[in-house]
Amino acid sequence: MVKKIKFRAHTKETDLVGLQPVPAVKTIPEWYKRMPLTFDKTNKLKVLPNGINATVKACVPFLDALSVGYMAVLDDDVQVEQLENGYPFFSWRTDRTIIASHSENQTDHLKIPDRYSSQAFKFEHDFIVELPKGYSLLITHPANRFDLPFYTLSGFVDSDNYSLPIRFPFLIEKGFEGIIERGTPIAQIIPIKRDNWESQREAFDKDKSFIDHQTYFGKIIRSYKNSHWVKKTYQ
Repeated sequence: MVKKIKFRAHTKETDLVGLQPVPAVKTIPEWYKRMPLTFDKTNKLKVLPNGINATVKACVPFLDALSVGYMAVLDDDVQVEQLENGYPFFSWRTDRTIIASHSENQTDHLKIPDRYSSQAFKFEHDFIVELPKGYSLLITHPANRFDLPFYTLSGFVDSDNYSLPIRFPFLIEKGFEGIIERGTPIAQIIPIKRDNWESQREAFDKDKSFIDHQTYFGKIIRSYKNSHWVKKTYQ
């Protein structure tokens, strides 16, 4: 049975001109599309002494991560400048709030990588996400998008009973100046069914491990896709 996710505008202005989240598959970056299938530029997969000559272009889980769920995107072009005190300054031409500040104290105890400023900001995304009962929303930085000049912090929201917009806190890259364009992915949102889980440790099974290994590597390419992968659909 197909589940429904609904994106409801929180303001009239957002209803008129806001960019609602889109299926993440529609935001696959150009660098991935241009990436060669093989690192030796032959574009033909072959066996090497330590594996095969594939790049991550041949890795189905990598592509799945890029395309799972939905992507919230930036509503307007945002210009980023660096002030003399090293503090980033954001500006845009419309009269809506696109980016707001967080208190500097909120991230005092985070171990933030040197690449990013310690000051957190937030994307003011004005859509309410409605999910069926029993579902939550995993919110994270767009998967595998190291090319973006910001880093969106992760969160987990029970959106089946939360009826306000979800803001997306982020860190900006130190020294970055330029324009972050309208439509840039800013947060990946993935519906997840809530279940109760209990972990347990299983004993090593030599025969099963041998059979699974031989079966998987019995094919030179696309072992995972042909035998294990399940198609996901987000519209």
